[in-house]
Amino acid sequence: MDPKELAANFIKARKIISDLFDVSWLESGTENQLQKIWKRTDWVNSEADWIACTELLIFGDCLEKCKQINEDRTKYFVEKIKSSKDRNELKGAIFEIIVAGGYYNEGHSVLEFPTNPNNPVYDLKLIQNEFNIYISIKNYGLFSRVEEFFEKSEIIKEIIKQNIQNGCNTIFIINEKSFPSLLDWRSLQKNLPTLLNLDSKITVDDDWSKQLKGGWSVFVKYSTGNEPDSIKNDAIPGPICSDEMSYILFLFTKLHQNDLKTLLEKIFDKACEDFENHGKDDQKSINIVFLRVPREIDLGSCKRASIDYFKEKVDSKVSGIFLYQPEFAGTMNGLFKGESLAHCYELILNPHQIEIINLKKLKLTPKFIAGIWNKGSTPIMFVTGKNNIISKDIEYYKYQSGHIYYQPTKDKHNPEMVNGILMEPCRSLTEIGKKKLMLLPESNNLLLL
Repeated sequence: MDPKELAANFIKARKIISDLFDVSWLESGTENQLQKIWKRTDWVNSEADWIACTELLIFGDCLEKCKQINEDRTKYFVEKIKSSKDRNELKGAIFEIIVAGGYYNEGHSVLEFPTNPNNPVYDLKLIQNEFNIYISIKNYGLFSRVEEFFEKSEIIKEIIKQNIQNGCNTIFIINEKSFPSLLDWRSLQKNLPTLLNLDSKITVDDDWSKQLKGGWSVFVKYSTGNEPDSIKNDAIPGPICSDEMSYILFLFTKLHQNDLKTLLEKIFDKACEDFENHGKDDQKSINIVFLRVPREIDLGSCKRASIDYFKEKVDSKVSGIFLYQPEFAGTMNGLFKGESLAHCYELILNPHQIEIINLKKLKLTPKFIAGIWNKGSTPIMFVTGKNNIISKDIEYYKYQSGHIYYQPTKDKHNPEMVNGILMEPCRSLTEIGKKKLMLLPESNNLLLL
């Protein structure tokens, strides 16, 4: 999209949101997800960031389309978002607006909301080529263990900041166990200071890893910022200030074994079961379960489980399962430029209905004003410089934090800390496709998508 067009659409999106939600309410607090995003898109006070701006752009565009579908239902959603004290209910209302707007594709389909806003079977109805497409929308966000993981990761970050030296310290910490126990975390906290102060880490062209009790592997790479080009760490953008303490921390722990099981139970025992018990079962009806999948879960795991579900339920009323996983990313090209939003997805169709869906060319994938579509989850890339490691196993809890100080230039007398692209905290590096390396900045989790 042309930059001028993008700016115009963003201003329009803010105007739409302010008209429906009222500016005084949007600026009156920071507890509500939408209020948090609104504050982070305040460019007048230099508080705008590209993550929040992209989310707000999509939400505002979908909100306008939702209003065109049904103004009364849109007002219902607005009041629900403003008044809800339940986090899941709030995110559910926001997500319904986004999905409805995504399917409002310039009049290609007729969209309707159910008469009863609390309809137990479907949330959205599309009419295409004389077919009624019923969509049940489910937003499965963060696991409860994610908050615990981030709290522990913040403690590790503070330990690292207190035990690093001038130059750039890159630390990778990985635990291949299911999920660290309290004793495992204590082992890491106790042993990290000693590891980080080992004399051996001062060797510039050297890296090392240590195994710790509790399943931890700690990998450290040190750089002064003055190395010859032949041995510079390519993962670090720009010349590093050797008189300041820069660091990058990556911390990964394996997904808890119960989390995938819990998610699959929600998909098949709840979302699909509603259609099985109450869904339409005629030749002109298509039933789609639309699911937002947490970023810690590999879409491939859910896809395989969905295929097995249809094999076991040969008479299923569910026509398809749409798995959706949004990821913010920035192309790593030189100095970490080219931010984007990846709409990762998988669409699994009931084999008994594939033929008719394909024959009638039914459009089951939404469209959004910003972002790129990527089939499947994005693999994780551990960026270590010249020996980057790509892992297809993405089912980890992931944390990254970093402060990098650039070397002063002729025009600047003080070191410049990287701000914005490599933020604190941010997450992992991933790859979309085969050529684009992606940085996932995560100063906050996605609040609307």
